[in-house]
Amino acid sequence: MDLGLTGLRWVRSQSLNGLLAAAYSGAAGAAFHFGPGRAQLWCVGAASAIGLLAWGASLRRARAIANIATSRIASAAQGYVELQGRTSTTDLIYSPLTHSACIWYRYRIYERNNSKDEWREVDSGVSSATFDLLDGSGSCTIDPDHAEVMGAEVVTRYANEHKHVEEL
Repeated sequence: MDLGLTGLRWVRSQSLNGLLAAAYSGAAGAAFHFGPGRAQLWCVGAASAIGLLAWGASLRRARAIANIATSRIASAAQGYVELQGRTSTTDLIYSPLTHSACIWYRYRIYERNNSKDEWREVDSGVSSATFDLLDGSGSCTIDPDHAEVMGAEVVTRYANEHKHVEEL
């Protein structure tokens, strides 16, 4: 496998919040390292620019999604589309938290930080098995690694100091 492709898959697998937190932390660490002066101002400016770019990207994506109508598979355009349908597969996979039979899952496990009374993500995962989607006009194969899949069901369970969230 190509090292560049592996790197891109790794970046894509990371949550946007985690990557932004790393960029902000790097800018803040550099600002503290350089101390007061011109370099610190550049670091603060870089952190502000990162925030502005992240906000712009989120706004652009939200507007793009809001303007997309659900398409039929037979008439779907190339590019970013919203599809809805059912599957007829018998090759089911099992979700790791609830062991439910499904065609796709995403899960997150959070741990409570009692000193701050907040939840911190400690584990997450998403299935990558492809599946066929049917909507009456045709069928297509969905590759979750290259698609944004929204689960129809979200299961949240609490166990001691952990919260388990699973989309199916």
